[in-house]
Amino acid sequence: MATLIVLAVLAAFGVLSVMWALFGFLLPGQRGFAMVCLCHGNGEEEPVLRHYGWLREIGFIRCPLLLVECGITEEERTRLLSLRQDVEICTMEELPSKLEQERIKLG
Repeated sequence: MATLIVLAVLAAFGVLSVMWALFGFLLPGQRGFAMVCLCHGNGEEEPVLRHYGWLREIGFIRCPLLLVECGITEEERTRLLSLRQDVEICTMEELPSKLEQERIKLG
């Protein structure tokens, strides 16, 4: 009886995992960008990039990531850009122009 319960749980988990992955490929995520604000290099950058990379690999996110920085150093900026190629970093002053460019692209 316990074996049957374990097999049922594993089968349900497998079916849900496959459906989750397939649903990610069906979502229309080609337009726009994901935006995350980073302040003062408090160590939250790498986990954000790892999570973004994981979501992008399984197909839930297909858009580029825009990191809005509020005071990270130049070497932190260089390090973050070297971690992923589909990441763009802008300052708070550049954000309105980035949003306007995206509005024009989306029509």
